[in-house]
Amino acid sequence: MLALVALAVMAPAELRLPRMARCPDAILDGKSVCVAYGDGTNGWFFRTGGERRIRINSEDGTVTAGGERGPKVAVAEEAICAAWQGDYRQGPKVWFARSLDKGKSFEAQRNLVDGETPGLDEVAIAARGKQVAVFWLDGRGGQDASAPVTSTIWYCLSTDSGKTFGPNKQMGSSRTESPRTLCGLSARAPVRACSCCSLAVEFLDDDRIAILYRSGIGNVRDIWEATGSPAANTWEAKPVTNSGWVFAGCPMDGPRMHGSARAYSIDGSCYAVLGAEKPVRLGKGKYASVLPTGLATWQDDGTLYWRNLKSGENGLMPAGSNRAALIAGPEGYPLVVH
Repeated sequence: MLALVALAVMAPAELRLPRMARCPDAILDGKSVCVAYGDGTNGWFFRTGGERRIRINSEDGTVTAGGERGPKVAVAEEAICAAWQGDYRQGPKVWFARSLDKGKSFEAQRNLVDGETPGLDEVAIAARGKQVAVFWLDGRGGQDASAPVTSTIWYCLSTDSGKTFGPNKQMGSSRTESPRTLCGLSARAPVRACSCCSLAVEFLDDDRIAILYRSGIGNVRDIWEATGSPAANTWEAKPVTNSGWVFAGCPMDGPRMHGSARAYSIDGSCYAVLGAEKPVRLGKGKYASVLPTGLATWQDDGTLYWRNLKSGENGLMPAGSNRAALIAGPEGYPLVVH
């Protein structure tokens, strides 16, 4: 049912999931790969070397999965944590569950939204030590005529490996590189992201986080990055791209980051950046990802393409219509989970 296949010496390995699997997320925990994915109704978790997959959600039928939407997984000091978007027909929910036994079982799911919201989308999670941060796009920030089809970013923070969470906070930018980010608002403007594009979130150190997202100021769908402290809710935002691509809608294709590496799409083409180097155009498609080692992937029309930006080697593999996950697996080799 699951097969780990090495394609070639320099190629990424594959971790193939069951046919019904959608939108996997993966992270390395020691020498094991932890994987979460949805099937359109429920969410599932397994770790390589484990006995079997288990269901993440304790309430049946409460997991949205498709496109980029699916359960996300992070490893805290004392728990494996999962967060996901609920079924919108059951009301907007940010669900969370954690495992205290290395993924053999999960506690009952909890809704992290602590108020009323008209809607939410694209849940993301990151963990470092005992800190667990869950982010999402939330309609409570209202609309902004100068940034159409965007939503404010909200989050909540745990300092005890997901046992408890603090209140929901709207993410605000206290200082920006470009005055147009403020959209004519006050000096502390809310950070707004494209309404259905996924977020990429990573801890930089013990208390600072980086968030990569697609913006929409004046319908320009460039990629932005905000860094700051979730505990203090202080953030600085700056553009990653300056394409000027105007699109009156949501591309439904968020950026990805792994350490100093960044990947994204602009106007139907995918790009990858390693550190301070110039962006490299990968090709036509969406769902770009890249590792600091230089292995980049992107998808187009049922095919996943890969390229080693340092060696120039490239290849492809069949892939579904949902986003695959790219991580550095055990021993550092690139691993595509799909």
